[in-house]
Amino acid sequence: MERDAWHDPEAVAEYVAAVRGSSPVNQYIEKPALRALMGPVGGLALVDLGAGAGDFACECAEVGARSVAAVEASSAMLALAREHPRVRYPHGGCRFPRRKRGRGVQQHGASVCRRPAAGC
Repeated sequence: MERDAWHDPEAVAEYVAAVRGSSPVNQYIEKPALRALMGPVGGLALVDLGAGAGDFACECAEVGARSVAAVEASSAMLALAREHPRVRYPHGGCRFPRRKRGRGVQQHGASVCRRPAAGC
């Protein structure tokens, strides 16, 4: 299995520091857009695929999600994960069955998709 930057502890630490810092893209575009797509999460059990260091999973728990499973394949990311009593970190990657466009599960960049994007 080929290793990449997501498994390099130094590269991951640099990335996490940038995301947790004052990155304009993260603070003003990515996070607000994802929150708007998700809507209210109070009382829901969520799964965050590709959770990274768990920042978004913890935010969801802090605003009322009942529980969050933050799935991340990178051990380096998990080593930097934030702790929260309603967030758990099952280690491992995810595999999705390949399907024809327009049917079944589609892979999205967003952590949670309540309804399919246009064209799915």
